[in-house]
Amino acid sequence: KNKVPKGVKSMSESPYIRKHTTPYTIVLQTRGASKTQLGHFGHNRWVDKKDSKQTIHEISFSTEFFNRTALEIASTVIHEACHNYNHDCEIQDTSKSDRHNVKFKNICDCVGLICKQSDNHKSRGWAFTELSPELEAWVKATFDLDKAEKVFDKVRAISESEPTKPRQTHTTYTCGCTKVRIATGAKFGSIDNPIICTLCNNPFVNDA
Repeated sequence: KNKVPKGVKSMSESPYIRKHTTPYTIVLQTRGASKTQLGHFGHNRWVDKKDSKQTIHEISFSTEFFNRTALEIASTVIHEACHNYNHDCEIQDTSKSDRHNVKFKNICDCVGLICKQSDNHKSRGWAFTELSPELEAWVKATFDLDKAEKVFDKVRAISESEPTKPRQTHTTYTCGCTKVRIATGAKFGSIDNPIICTLCNNPFVNDA
């Protein structure tokens, strides 16, 4: 379990964050095919033009969700910074299907992010976060939110002509470590009697 280092009241203290996370590049881009992804952390996505061995992480933000408040965007920034921290500590906090596990929740608890699961997106695990009152107070005291609101004064328009995913003929189920595709309509366990993965002992749930 992640623990706040001795002498540090919270991992949200900016000197600690600067000291214990590697540099990353901020990228603003479209949400792509995803309809819910607010941001994303990617490790070693950039390289130095003069030294290809020097890699830099990436934290990207979906510009379709810039209609949120500066505080809500700050919550996403800290969420992705937690992934950065865990990666640098060699802590695997998500599965290949992007299910956020309890190791991600642990770092959120240390930082002051309230970490939740969603009944509508159970396959995402502990992926849903918001600022705790204490962390919100720290953000307000540390950053100029009025200036941030002016920076994020535009949001990318969502076009009705944007391509959509083709109609699925299979349903994908995940346990967190494995994905399986079952023909749509075929029976694959039930809520009362789910299929259990023999590797991680988690039930398979619809990955929709």
